[in-house]
Amino acid sequence: MQGRAGPSVAYLVQDLVSGNLWPLVPRLVGGRELVPAADCLSYLPDPADLNR
Repeated sequence: MQGRAGPSVAYLVQDLVSGNLWPLVPRLVGGRELVPAADCLSYLPDPADLNR
């Protein structure tokens, strides 16, 4: 099966929680939500944050 051409129409967003071996891991039960791409904001980091 081939993917469709064009921009994404939705994203599957999953909550992260504190883990034992890694700082953040996906929530095992629930915590997933299908979010329309139009509702997602693009992330542009603050340049000052990149030098920490």
